[in-house]
Amino acid sequence: MAIKQTIKSLPILGPMAGLVYVAARKRKFRGSDTYWTSRYTRGKDSGSGSYGKFAAFKAGVLNDFIRENAIESVIEFGCGDGNQLGLMECPRYLGYDISITGTRMEVRSPISYFSRNPGLNLNQLKPT
Repeated sequence: MAIKQTIKSLPILGPMAGLVYVAARKRKFRGSDTYWTSRYTRGKDSGSGSYGKFAAFKAGVLNDFIRENAIESVIEFGCGDGNQLGLMECPRYLGYDISITGTRMEVRSPISYFSRNPGLNLNQLKPT
């Protein structure tokens, strides 16, 4: 409770934090499909975990695991726009995502990777 009281007591920031908190509580989460489709439609991507230093780190860990365990195929649930795939080292890949918008975004990133690697595919995971 001490942190909450400290924030409330801060001039300007305290009242603003309260307004943000109330607005966030009123906003209803409409599901993963709605969230990701909206995000991709607004021109955004799969997020920081699929790009830049975080993507490179994740790819390093996964590629080491794939190599050390002689894995020949990978299935990914939550592949998003497929950008992470461009860093993967696996012969066969199948990616599923809740958002059809995301799985159709290969044109934004690894389309040439897909055309060179016919064993790779992105698909929509249809909610029931």
